[in-house]
Amino acid sequence: DADSLRTREEYQKHQADRVRKAFKEGKRREVLVKSTTRLAEPAQWDVPCVARFYDSAYGVVQGCTPSVMQCVRVVRDGFGSEDEMRDLAEITERAMVNLFHQGGTTSIAPASSLDRLGNKGSLLYLYFLNKIKLQLIKEFGLGEIYDSGALLTRLKGNPPKDEWDVDPNHVYWNPHVDKANIPTYDYSALLYLNTLGDDFEGGEFAFLDDDADRIVQPRAGRLLLFPSGPENLHQVREVTRGTRYVLAMWFTCSKQHQYTDDD
Repeated sequence: DADSLRTREEYQKHQADRVRKAFKEGKRREVLVKSTTRLAEPAQWDVPCVARFYDSAYGVVQGCTPSVMQCVRVVRDGFGSEDEMRDLAEITERAMVNLFHQGGTTSIAPASSLDRLGNKGSLLYLYFLNKIKLQLIKEFGLGEIYDSGALLTRLKGNPPKDEWDVDPNHVYWNPHVDKANIPTYDYSALLYLNTLGDDFEGGEFAFLDDDADRIVQPRAGRLLLFPSGPENLHQVREVTRGTRYVLAMWFTCSKQHQYTDDD
């Protein structure tokens, strides 16, 4: 409707302002956690919430909206076992056979691709969907949270030039704000299925703050959680070798806007 279009336009303008301010060469680079490090305990970093950005979509939801909750970035290692991550990566690869891709990136929505994932893949996806949701509730002290979509994404350093490539020059490493693209996103979650250095090069996750680019390097079983607003402008760096797999999920505070199969 007209109101949702105005909200999206407002969010897109805010995203463009953040990109102009924070996306620049020569900034300080800070690695928050390396792929070679296995955290014994979760790590977190506080960031100030951009409160008004969250209020515009459907107002403040007490006990959930980041504008009234703490805005933190959380990294937790060992959230999935090595076997689970390897199995899900292999299942993802098989599910993407004969799928269209855009240059180096291929994505599938697991909720609508359960047949492609098969029985084990479907069970793993549903298991981690609920496990991540419970972890979000715990980490952020939420009252309730609802699914708002998920993607299994493969990034290839040397993508095939074949009939399935619908956009060979596609750039997937543009900086962005999750909630600016989908206004109902309130929290973002990334579960990495394989490891930088062992399985691929490049592909770092970067928070683009005003004073520095703060890096989280992917590691199999590593979970990254953060609010979806402009305080967490970010990008995925280009994969230059190998293949990177991730399960991305988004969550909303609005029961009315939760994901359904007919979305």
